[in-house]
Amino acid sequence: MAYAGVQRYADRATFEKYDMRVLEDAWSSDPRFIRCPNSACSPGGQIHEDDDDGRYPIVTCVTCHQKFCFRHKVAWHGTMTCGEYDAFLRDPVNFRSRFDVENERVERERMAEKRRLRALEDADRMFAQSLIEEEQVRAEAEAQAARERQMREAAERKEREKKEKEEAGRARKAAAVQKRREEEAASLQTVSKTTKKCPGCAWPIEKRSGWYQVSPRVLLELFGHVGHQALSMRINRYGGIRCKHEFCWDCLADYRHIVKKDNSFHKRSCPHHSKNVKG
Repeated sequence: MAYAGVQRYADRATFEKYDMRVLEDAWSSDPRFIRCPNSACSPGGQIHEDDDDGRYPIVTCVTCHQKFCFRHKVAWHGTMTCGEYDAFLRDPVNFRSRFDVENERVERERMAEKRRLRALEDADRMFAQSLIEEEQVRAEAEAQAARERQMREAAERKEREKKEKEEAGRARKAAAVQKRREEEAASLQTVSKTTKKCPGCAWPIEKRSGWYQVSPRVLLELFGHVGHQALSMRINRYGGIRCKHEFCWDCLADYRHIVKKDNSFHKRSCPHHSKNVKG
């Protein structure tokens, strides 16, 4: 029956279905026509505008808005291009899409960057550790130098104190020697003033205070006679400590001759010489 006959004799609902079927049959002859693969969608279709190279294969259903592939008549195959989807269909086990390859490349780069950052962190940590070790070595070297300096200063101080002590000891000894020399010099000076050497043995003899006063009897015993001159004489007679030699203190004349003879045996310059005695 022709289209006009169906329109004349069929009810409205039947004609609308028939009309849609005729339209779809007319569209299906167009290579751009495609039906939505979604089973829940209405059984209609639509014309997809694409270029001759098929660079725009994604179709969006005008009814359910689902995206599907114009070339493969299936829901859009995710991140795979149509060529990759063909390869996937040929070898789904070993297939790797451009997206997968890109992800793997990105992952490799990410891992490489991670390794690089880890290497940098390790290098930074090693550098920081080396700085810490260098600082520790420097601090230990400074501490060792300080200890050695303290030991050296202590040794120098000890040596200096030792030298100062030795110098002080030498100074005390020198002072003692000087004092002893001064005392000896003073003693010698005193001895030279208060002593004379014995003519017999040269031993120094100190003069006792005063002169001996003798009586006429003693003079008689000494000289065998007593005269006016003898009575007025004061004995100035000394004897050597070692050799017992007796002599005149003033002129060192031998008293043995004076005793046997008279005062003329004193030296002429002696105040006890007979010519120098008044009386």
